[in-house]
Amino acid sequence: MEATLLIKFGMQMKVVCFFWKRMPNRTYVAETQKRAGGFKVAKDCVTLLFCSNASGDRMLKPLLVNRVLKPRSMKGVDLNKLPVHWMANKKAWVTADIFTEWFNKYFVPEVRRYMNVKGLEFKVLLIIDNAPGHPVLEHPNVQFCFLPPNTTSLIQPLDQGIIATFKTYYVKRTFQYVLDKLNNEILTVIDVWKKFSIMDCINQIELALAELRPSTLNACWKAVWTECIKNKDSVLPNMTEFSNIITLAHTIGGEGFDDLSFEDIDELLVDKALSEDEIIEVVLETPDPKEHSDKDEENPILNTDLIKEGLELASKLGNHFVKHDPNEKRAGKFQRDLKSLMSSYRELYNGLAKTQTQRLITEFVLKSTETSTPQEASPNFVQEITEKISPMEHEDGNQDISSDSSNIAVLRKRMRLLSESDNE
Repeated sequence: MEATLLIKFGMQMKVVCFFWKRMPNRTYVAETQKRAGGFKVAKDCVTLLFCSNASGDRMLKPLLVNRVLKPRSMKGVDLNKLPVHWMANKKAWVTADIFTEWFNKYFVPEVRRYMNVKGLEFKVLLIIDNAPGHPVLEHPNVQFCFLPPNTTSLIQPLDQGIIATFKTYYVKRTFQYVLDKLNNEILTVIDVWKKFSIMDCINQIELALAELRPSTLNACWKAVWTECIKNKDSVLPNMTEFSNIITLAHTIGGEGFDDLSFEDIDELLVDKALSEDEIIEVVLETPDPKEHSDKDEENPILNTDLIKEGLELASKLGNHFVKHDPNEKRAGKFQRDLKSLMSSYRELYNGLAKTQTQRLITEFVLKSTETSTPQEASPNFVQEITEKISPMEHEDGNQDISSDSSNIAVLRKRMRLLSESDNE
């Protein structure tokens, strides 16, 4: 490939383990997170996959891998319209299957469209690190370049400041989010951060990525490809943004925010590279669903009220056509067919209704200490109840005797209507 063309379609990809709900350790929010049960951010981690070209004029829509596919905060959200490609597995990790799906379903079509717009042939060099989740794939239009082991942080373009710059913008945006909530709602900082959901995270990711400039993306290729750098003196804007973050923190106020320093911000930007042992630990870890801020949506329960409502609607539908269709034969057939189709729900409703109306024997008896004793009742009354609940006889003539030696007294018996002969 010619170097001049590689500037346009030399692509580099980076997978990042992103702790999206962290605060600097010195802030009181972080201290509360450490102490409070059900408010832990250690597991609030997603995996982001970034991919951009050398010229910096194209950054693909990032992939986000979450632990659950449909968190409650995203109920009713069209996943196809998110600013990220949304996938999920229990470890929130880019596995070989997820990487393969991302490559075939998203990378290839997006890059092909980009090349068509530029009037270039679809031929791409894709630079990838040697992470375990990156399988060896083949494609007639894509040449893969795997970086040597233990060199990712030294030469991979996205590791040369782009990820840190993105995180800087993300921290700034989240601090602004907290401040806006404090100004518009009656909440504490801790309340705001507890309610900060994965959907809020995605919105801040979109805003942070929008601030990445082409010159920033291009400048980070200098370690691997010096010739493609357009501005040799390009400086990443982190220091200016650090000052903006500190200003926002002082406005928020409170312990750890009043005296937030550059070192506190650096703490949020620098993530240690995961070793092979740590990757294995993450994969083998079983997440506690109670600790996850966004739980899976509960399956709807089909109760008697909902079934009854559906049966009534079906009945109204059948009656509607019987009433208004001039073809009585057609309307009658439709009503019969509809009734037949609803028979399974009718049986389900009858079964549930019967279960709910069954009464326990304890509704008719109480401990003798809670009501009158059998001796206080009339002789005929006691005789009738004794006959009703007399012990069962076995085939050998022996009677079952309860092992419960407690005293049970009659509470009430079922009443029957009296006839005139009874009154006489």
